[in-house]
Amino acid sequence: MKEIKIFILSILLFSPVLCFAQKAYESVDYVGAFNGFSIKFTLANGYIGASRISLKINHKKALIFTSVSGVADEKEQLKFLHYINPLKFSKNYFILYGMRAGYADEPQRILGTYHDGKREFKIILKKK
Repeated sequence: MKEIKIFILSILLFSPVLCFAQKAYESVDYVGAFNGFSIKFTLANGYIGASRISLKINHKKALIFTSVSGVADEKEQLKFLHYINPLKFSKNYFILYGMRAGYADEPQRILGTYHDGKREFKIILKKK
């Protein structure tokens, strides 16, 4: 009886160690710059909704942009917004072109635009 209790206790203690979570996507990093700002784009190949853009302005904390819908539209465009708080988003946003849910071979570069509320900047993101 004592051996059964020890066996059950050991299974309960060590079974979480044996369980590993597998990601459903592969992360690929891209970098770019415009107008003195640096951009890092993390493409979640296989689950595009987990992709994100980091915009660093003058050595300050990076602004994080996340995808609006999690899927590209019919023109293969994906929009990324920077949320200031859950009820309000900023005027700044990115649109990336040629985006798909998954790639057999990730593109070497991704084209897009950055909008700051007043102007539009063309960007090129290159695979790291």
